Amino acid sequence: MFRALNSIAMEYDWRVVAVAVLVCASASLMALHLLRRAQVLSGSARALSIAASGTAIGFSIWATHFIAMLAYNPGVPVAYTIGFTLLSLLTAVSVTSLGLATASAGSAWWAAPVGGAIVGVGVGATHYVGLWAIEVPGRVTWDMSPVAASTAIGILFAILLAMGALTLASRRRSPQATLTVTTLLTLAIVSDHFATMGAVGIVADPARSISALSLVPGLLAVAVACVAVAVLSLCLAVNFIDRRHGEEHQQIATAFDHMSQGLGMFDPEGRLLLVNNRYREMYGLSADGGAGETRRYAA
Repeated sequence: MFRALNSIAMEYDWRVVAVAVLVCASASLMALHLLRRAQVLSGSARALSIAASGTAIGFSIWATHFIAMLAYNPGVPVAYTIGFTLLSLLTAVSVTSLGLATASAGSAWWAAPVGGAIVGVGVGATHYVGLWAIEVPGRVTWDMSPVAASTAIGILFAILLAMGALTLASRRRSPQATLTVTTLLTLAIVSDHFATMGAVGIVADPARSISALSLVPGLLAVAVACVAVAVLSLCLAVNFIDRRHGEEHQQIATAFDHMSQGLGMFDPEGRLLLVNNRYREMYGLSADGGAGETRRYAA
């Protein structure tokens, strides 16, 4: 633990760390917005929103790790192998997308916690794969006691935080809940990075050299910026498609609510999913939520 705290205090530029935290929180907030929209969509629009949300959170994990690595100064030049850098990004996006798809799979109580656990595993896996990308004129060493502790504490903490975040996101939509979910996701990602780095040591070795094909910090910064632009473009495109879909949905919902007859739609389990204004008036049901949004009532 002392080694981890010493590493954080002495080997990081906290101005860059602050940028990493800001990027992490912003991408997590964007992902949460897309995930919540996915929960009221269906078909290809739902799948697209989940994929975009997974990409946003995956980028959040990946960017946080590598921006924080740009703040890391172990006393020797550091570069990053292209293969493991890309593999860590693929790991982050694929595992978190699986987690979000699981969390949005249905109304079962376990869906969100299990999805959160998968996202937490993705956080840990991304950081460890990202560490394999480090290339220095020396040797990267692992103190096995801190490795075990960081794995147990870091990944477990990330899993618990991610489980709490997705569970809350599935049940609450208030501004306070949004802030809490974003904070939990950010803490899960940032805390796991520093827990992992607490087990890493670098021993200088002049006989070793950095490969010419590796990404030096400047090129890594450019790579992170390029991925950020790509992710932002994807999210904006999905948001545009979602708005078009929402406008069409709103027109249908308006006509639905102005029908003089009461109309309701039930799912196979007997739950009332969608009702119009006349139906709510007839049976005294709550009018929470905007017209056209999915509503669930006991049948």
